[in-house]
Amino acid sequence: MFHIEEKADIAKIVILSGDPKRVEFQASSLINVKLVSDIRSAKYYTGFNEKGTKITIGTHGMGMPSASIYSHELFRNFDVDQIIRIGSCGSYDKNYTIGNILELEETSIRRYDNNRNTIKVDPLNSGFPLVKNYCSNHIYEGNSGFEKPMSEVNVVSMESYAIKKAAIIYGKKASSLLVVSDELFGNWGVMNDVDKENGTSIKEAYKWVLNNF
Repeated sequence: MFHIEEKADIAKIVILSGDPKRVEFQASSLINVKLVSDIRSAKYYTGFNEKGTKITIGTHGMGMPSASIYSHELFRNFDVDQIIRIGSCGSYDKNYTIGNILELEETSIRRYDNNRNTIKVDPLNSGFPLVKNYCSNHIYEGNSGFEKPMSEVNVVSMESYAIKKAAIIYGKKASSLLVVSDELFGNWGVMNDVDKENGTSIKEAYKWVLNNF
């Protein structure tokens, strides 16, 4: 079964986000943009940036299983060279607060023995702060049952590990720019829904990628 149209016009550079509304907002930044896939309402748009680079913007859904499905199909079926995830994250680190844009340096998951499997992501050299990310499908359990990683991890999100793991399998690249949407320390700050979908920081992250590829 294909989760992206089998004959979709997918570029070699793909930007993925979880929020479908965010994808629609940011796809309008492309030149000569067209909708190339809409299976299960997972929209993929392909167009060109101002440099003439062909770029696809689409959704990876929520969580590692969904992100794994889409990234495997993109690398395997469409021979995509690089996926750049632009998404949100929760910060454990008081140095990184709501609205900050961060570039992932490494991503990890927790193993059965409570240690971490860690992999390096491909650098973007964006100039945004480099951080270490812990990926979990259980990040909103409340203060009492919160699944905490080791102390050296700065942020938590759900998808970056799965996307990079797929990239390794196919000999491709995967990178991530993340916007802090939740402060997981102190009184727990939360970004409003409008800014999560299309706020200044999200726009800036997309703009950086579109201007540098």
